[in-house]
Formats: sequence, C-alpha cells, structure tokens
Amino acid sequence: ALAVSTLATDLGSPDGNGTSDVWRSLGRPEAVLTIQSPTPSTPGVGAPFSVPVKVVDPTGLGPIPKGGVELRLGNGSACTVRLLDALGEGSCELIASLTGSDDIHGKFLGDADYAPATATRSVEIVNSSTVLTTVVHAPEPSVPGAKIFVQADIQPPGGSPLGTVSFSSLTDTCTAFPPLTGCLLGVPEQGGSISAAYSGDGAFGASNAASIAHAVSSTERVRLA
Repeated sequence: ALAVSTLATDLGSPDGNGTSDVWRSLGRPEAVLTIQSPTPSTPGVGAPFSVPVKVVDPTGLGPIPKGGVELRLGNGSACTVRLLDALGEGSCELIASLTGSDDIHGKFLGDADYAPATATRSVEIVNSSTVLTTVVHAPEPSVPGAKIFVQADIQPPGGSPLGTVSFSSLTDTCTAFPPLTGCLLGVPEQGGSISAAYSGDGAFGASNAASIAHAVSSTERVRLA
C-alpha cells in the first residue's frame, strides 16, 4: 500500500493529469456532491431558475470528477448538468410547479475514478409575479347602451394562471375565468375608463392593468336623442 506521505507525490498535481491509473488502483471513492444556492435564491412558480453544483474528490488528492449530475425538484422538473472538466462544476435550470418549501435532489452519476454520490438542498418557492394588460375593448367607438367585448392578457414567467380577471367601468362589471380572459362589459353613454384586475391564484400573484379610455359614438348619441 502507498504510504500517506507519498500518496500526493505519486498521484501528481490535483489537476488529475496522468493520475487515473494510480487512482483506480486505490479503488473508486465516493465523490462529494454539493448543490449550491439557486439563482434567484427564492424562485417563482413557472419561472426557470439556475441551480449550480460542484463535485469534488473527498481527499483532494485525485483527479477532478467528470461526468454528469441529475437534478430533480420534488414538485417540478428535472435537468442534467454536464460537469466542466476543469472545475468539476456546472449548472442547469429547473422549473417549480407549486409554492412552498421543496427539495432539490441531486445525483452524481459517477465516472471512472469516483463512485456516484447524492445530495439534497431545500429551496423556498414563491408566487410568481404577473403583468396584466387590457388588449381588447371593441367595438370602439361603441353604440350608446350596447355592451362591448373586453379582454386582457396575463403575462406570467411561465405556466398557466387560474383565478379571475375582473373588468369594471363606471356603470358595469364583468368577470372572466382564465384561460378565457374576456367578457361583455357595459360602459356609460358618454364613454369613460375601463379597469382590469387579476385576482392571482395559489401560484401566481395578483396584478392590475393600467386603465384605458373607451369612446362611445357621439353621432349615435345625437341620433338616439
């Protein structure tokens, strides 16, 4: 057996050049896998977030681990990291489907020098923000006393928001239920502003659209008078 005092010299430098045969003669120790803090540190539902990992030799004397790392989120997706040969590290993106505390499970698949290894890291998943924009209010100008069709666009970072979208004018309200985001709304005879609000749900945050102005035909108002 190699003496501990001569082991580092016989293995060579930590970059692993020319050390594989010697290292394999000592067996395949289990590598150490570390799942590092994701970016962002508190990911939102439906939004991809990056998870960096690092795999190292437990003794610091052997070659840099190579190969792949599989990552899996308890309530979400999975991805595979291809380790950087020179550093033993890399990253890939996961997507969460539920809010709350979750675990990232990692598995280093092993290589010619190291046995597989596993690791787990907790992560807190939060509601993703949304942007709501009113995109349709038609026809415009409208006929006095007639309802118009209003529709809004919910823009999440990913996924499919549920909940409700509520529209209001000075004289009426209506509600749409995503994925359908339009309904019929009454407006004052003189026209006016229309507002829209998304309620949010268990995964996506609430948001309000900027008010828009809607015109009613003055010609039709005179004719009706």
